[in-house]
Amino acid sequence: MATNDPDKLRRGLIALIAVLGFLIMIAGAAVVALLVVRSRQTPAPPVAVSPVPTPKPVAAPAPAPKAAALARPKPEATSDRVTRYPLRALLGIDAKATIDPARERMRELFPTVTPFLLALELRYEVPLAHAWFGTAELKWKNERAASLSAVGFKPPEGQNKLANQKEIVECLTKGLGKPEVREVDHLAGEFSYFWGKRFPKAYANLHPVNLWLDLSEPGGAAPITLEHVVRTLDACPVLPR
Repeated sequence: MATNDPDKLRRGLIALIAVLGFLIMIAGAAVVALLVVRSRQTPAPPVAVSPVPTPKPVAAPAPAPKAAALARPKPEATSDRVTRYPLRALLGIDAKATIDPARERMRELFPTVTPFLLALELRYEVPLAHAWFGTAELKWKNERAASLSAVGFKPPEGQNKLANQKEIVECLTKGLGKPEVREVDHLAGEFSYFWGKRFPKAYANLHPVNLWLDLSEPGGAAPITLEHVVRTLDACPVLPR
């Protein structure tokens, strides 16, 4: 039998709402529990791990090169690897030129020759293609405005004395005049030949071991000049021993 009592209806509605709320809470708790269980059972996705690169060996730094010093160049092991110049090539040298332009000129004339410093002097050793001489040594004082001060003609490679001293003195006498003869070794019978009429401006001295030109005056003093001596030697017939 239906009732129209409003209080009963309100109490019934409240009870119904409470039951529905309880059921909703139970269902929500069940869903949360189910999600928790599944999350524990499902393995976590793998995490990609980048391989650790193998370190490349690092080469030890090369030692810093030492400052290049101007040192006397080492002779070649064999003469066939040396560029040798004819005696007349020395005629290209301006004996009066000062050290700076002289260096440029020497580089042009003798590109394979390396200069070096010794005893406060700039020196060049020019290999010669000549039967009497193996090397021409040229010297400049290492100072501003210095000119060619000395030239030495040394024996051929493998010899410590001039084997053709007699022929050389005869040749030079034609261009320089008669020399002063000096005994340097009586027992060995060795002599030197000195052209010193222009001393101290210039002189030439033919030792058993070399021919030496001293040019105290820039360019020398005639007939003791590099050009005249070279032309005199170059004009003589070379008689190898």
